[in-house]
Amino acid sequence: MTSIIKVDQIQSSSGTGGLSIDSNGYLLTPNRPSFRAYDVANVTKGVTGAIVFNTPAHNVGGHYDATTGVFTAPVGGTYQFNFLAFNSNSSGNMVASNSTTNVILQKNSTTTLMRQYNQVQAAGYHNMSFSSAVSLTANDTIQMYVSGGYIYTDTSGAYLQFSGYLVG
Repeated sequence: MTSIIKVDQIQSSSGTGGLSIDSNGYLLTPNRPSFRAYDVANVTKGVTGAIVFNTPAHNVGGHYDATTGVFTAPVGGTYQFNFLAFNSNSSGNMVASNSTTNVILQKNSTTTLMRQYNQVQAAGYHNMSFSSAVSLTANDTIQMYVSGGYIYTDTSGAYLQFSGYLVG
């Protein structure tokens, strides 16, 4: 026996909408925690240490803090994180040949979840990026760090970006 349930929206018992189906049958989850942020500096420079992506393009739920660069998981689950950067020297200029840059995705300020290591053969700006699914519990924190070398940022915000969202 086949059953069909016709609904347009599913809400929590408190009345908060969490899931809807539009007229084309697309499943929408407008309250799903997600963010994309980029760094806008007043000058071109190299960044080392903790990275603060100070300009959110979007921040559903407000779980990314643009003043500290820390994302705090509101609920346990699988999260997808993405990172984009170019390496540079300390003044934001091209790296010299045989330079290295090391960037890490860190959980709770102590656990390295992902490491992007870039050793270049020729001088220039070289792309660094990664994408990873991570299992988190509620209140776990995530932050990006440059633990060796420098990454590039400037006034455009186009070269240093970080994003994440709850998969489920």
